[in-house]
Amino acid sequence: MSLSGGASRAALSLGSNVGARDELLARARAALAADPAIQLVAESAPRDTAPQGFTAQPDFLNQVLLVRTDLSPWELLRACLRVEEELGRVRGPLKWGPRNIDVDILGYGGLVLSERGLRIPHAALGLRPFFLEMLREIGAEDVLP
Repeated sequence: MSLSGGASRAALSLGSNVGARDELLARARAALAADPAIQLVAESAPRDTAPQGFTAQPDFLNQVLLVRTDLSPWELLRACLRVEEELGRVRGPLKWGPRNIDVDILGYGGLVLSERGLRIPHAALGLRPFFLEMLREIGAEDVLP
């Protein structure tokens, strides 16, 4: 793990259940890979998953990416939010409602962080075992504590 001065491995989740889900995930991957501070190392196969929390919505297409980055966790979060904004993400009134794109940090170099606005590992990781399966698929379990 590195909070500054050296690359860290991090796992990001991508999700979409509104619009052209495959295309939106591809565009999010491309936008992240275009950032010179983020190197895409591996990606899981995309997977259809049932919605969590608010279930009266379409299924999601999810994917996990393993990246290598010189960004701090907060800088990486800002990069994820920037990608969401570039792809037209609009945050609705429902916390777990429908969305065209969602980019989250699942884990970062084994770090445990709980601050307002950023929790690593991702707060809902235990509620979504499919993310753990995708982390194993790409050999990224070491990003979790």
